[in-house]
Amino acid sequence: MKPQDVHARLKLSNSPLGPHPEYVGIYGGEKDLKRTGELPRFVRRDGAWFTFTITVRARSTSQLELSAYDFEICFPERHVVDARVPRFVRFDLNPPEHDNEIKGLRCHMHPGHDDLIAPAPLMSPLEILDLFLNRELSLPDRLRKA
Repeated sequence: MKPQDVHARLKLSNSPLGPHPEYVGIYGGEKDLKRTGELPRFVRRDGAWFTFTITVRARSTSQLELSAYDFEICFPERHVVDARVPRFVRFDLNPPEHDNEIKGLRCHMHPGHDDLIAPAPLMSPLEILDLFLNRELSLPDRLRKA
């Protein structure tokens, strides 16, 4: 992508957590719940695209504190056999006191379905972007036999 396109998709906003002025949202593209690829997003050379939201807490006496994030990468369908492969992977860190925290799943991933949830390690936003940008998460050129 061109640098100006990257900058156009980055947004800083007031709190995504409601009336808490110490929280700030950093948005990269727009969530595409239908996964059509038509909304503003970041696109890789292989056609995969991704979006993200990062919520940080800014306190006057310390550094920024990571409160929540969601990063989603979606792969374009290339042909019929791709129907066996998950089209997306989303990494979530829910805000503190979210229902998932009680289940021990504040940090989790959704491998190909919004209702399928699996534990995931807590990663920094830069670690996840590195996974996405360096194509460590990508579809193989040829699928192994099932």
